[in-house]
Amino acid sequence: MKRRFLFLIKVYIWFLALFILVKPVFMLYHHNLYADARFIDYINVIRHGFEMDVSVASYIIAPLLLVVLVSVWLRGKWIKYVSRTYTVLISIFATFIIVADMELYSYWGFRIDATPLFYITNPADAVASVPTWQVALILAIFAVLATAVAYYPYKLAAQCDDWRAPRKKIISSFIFLILAGITFVSIRGGIGTSTMSPGRAYFSTNAQYNNAAINPVFSLLYSVMHENDFSQYARYMADEEAAKIVAGLRGETYLPSDTARWIKNTRPNILMIIMESFSSGAAVTKDGKEVMAELNKISGEGILFTNTIANSFRTDRGIYSILGGFPALPTMSVMKYPAKMQNMPNLMKELGKHGYTSRFIYGGDADFTNMSTFFRLGGVEKIISDKDFDVSRLASKWGANDGTTLSFLAEEMKKREQKEPFFDIYLTLSSHEPFEVPYNKFPDPYINSIAYTDSCIGAFIDEFKKMPLWENTLVILVADHGVGYLLGYNEQGEARQRIPMIWSGGAVKAPAVIEEYLSQSDIPATLLAQLGIDYGEFPFSRNIADPTLCKFGYYTYPNGFGWIDSDNNVIFDCDSGRPVLMQGATPDSCLLRGKALLQKLYDAVM
Repeated sequence: MKRRFLFLIKVYIWFLALFILVKPVFMLYHHNLYADARFIDYINVIRHGFEMDVSVASYIIAPLLLVVLVSVWLRGKWIKYVSRTYTVLISIFATFIIVADMELYSYWGFRIDATPLFYITNPADAVASVPTWQVALILAIFAVLATAVAYYPYKLAAQCDDWRAPRKKIISSFIFLILAGITFVSIRGGIGTSTMSPGRAYFSTNAQYNNAAINPVFSLLYSVMHENDFSQYARYMADEEAAKIVAGLRGETYLPSDTARWIKNTRPNILMIIMESFSSGAAVTKDGKEVMAELNKISGEGILFTNTIANSFRTDRGIYSILGGFPALPTMSVMKYPAKMQNMPNLMKELGKHGYTSRFIYGGDADFTNMSTFFRLGGVEKIISDKDFDVSRLASKWGANDGTTLSFLAEEMKKREQKEPFFDIYLTLSSHEPFEVPYNKFPDPYINSIAYTDSCIGAFIDEFKKMPLWENTLVILVADHGVGYLLGYNEQGEARQRIPMIWSGGAVKAPAVIEEYLSQSDIPATLLAQLGIDYGEFPFSRNIADPTLCKFGYYTYPNGFGWIDSDNNVIFDCDSGRPVLMQGATPDSCLLRGKALLQKLYDAVM
């Protein structure tokens, strides 16, 4: 019995030590984020994450505990083989998550969750953001670390052949059952009513320290197990109260007054250009050099929305917010669920009811993150993607660069006949990692890619202006999401979510600047109102031209939301159940409204 007990304890301590060690390594790996960290900060991260590490180590030991319990009554070589196999597989699994999380945090700014599992069906696209040499290096590091992590438990499991049958089997079994109970309590996080959650590791007002304290294995498992549990998520108040608050946010006016009309007629052609990773913070370099020169020129001729807030942090969520009028959720992407998308509003489908035909143009893989499914459900007649471009024109891992696709779009516009209104959606891709562009104006790869796409958009607009089609076309330029780490922004902060949006084209009545706060999800209602179309099918989208509405920007991050208006700035963390930031004249009221909105959003996807 002693050998069995020591085997379990040694394996347990081995993995617990691994998870503890990972925390300072994580902080050192992301030294730019923790440059001001003191020794005590490292200690606090380890201390506050310890309970979660204990929980994960207990998860790992639980199957071995079952093997040990059975071995009291049934001996044989199977014990060694099962123990060896399990310890090797769990070591590989844990190491893979640790390494993947370490690298992905650089790009996403949050600990690993179920999001990467959605990209596994498109592995080539999933790693397209990372240079080939970096992928090879990461795989090599993973192989070395996995071998190192698996070696000691594998060696311990080899000794299982030496176990003898205990003399007092019933007592031994009883002791191991008690140990199983302790393990269960450790997994659960105690005997209280609340169970282990990522919020248990939160201890600081600095989100980066809270993130460092979270065990990446737990973060992934928790996300997977709770991803579809919408019925119990974000329950902050009675349904009637939440519904009343959200209805008040939306208002009752469906069509704007004549003074609020921004376009010349109610049936213009519409070209929407969704710009990959265009953050407002990238408009000018730190030393004052202009990066988005063409967008600045276009904004002077059209309608500039100076306080546009991206609803989320990924392209699939951003696109759904823009075209579905549905604010992004912090724990899941609606695009992952075609069955849900079928019954939810869609701008292409709504415009189709009023004579519009739609196309989607993208230089990359249109099937990535279920985009093609979303557009097909919206009734898009034609999807043009990387498959439609010559292989020689696919200049980056993501596909054809923006110069190629915008030149193609210009040629397509020349062929268009003004028979019926169209709604074309074009998505850029060159300003996505790894920022491979045929351009060399700025040393920073991200800033340089933004400048490249900006120049391509400018060239396209100049060409488009020469066509008769221009006079009756509304061009909407809006980003899919902003960026955080590339500009040194807090991933939870409002600065990370600020994006450019411009309405241009010959259909615009006159240049204007709209300073009210809005979200991407407000685009459908605002556009439909300008077209004189009832937007009642979009319950979470608001008409910004309606002067009676409360104007605010709403966004989510994993796992929380932010609310910003002209007087307030509120950030709420759902894991800890506590506000991260409460600034302004009426932050408590904003927090209540933000909670009500999140609650009704989850109700809508149940």
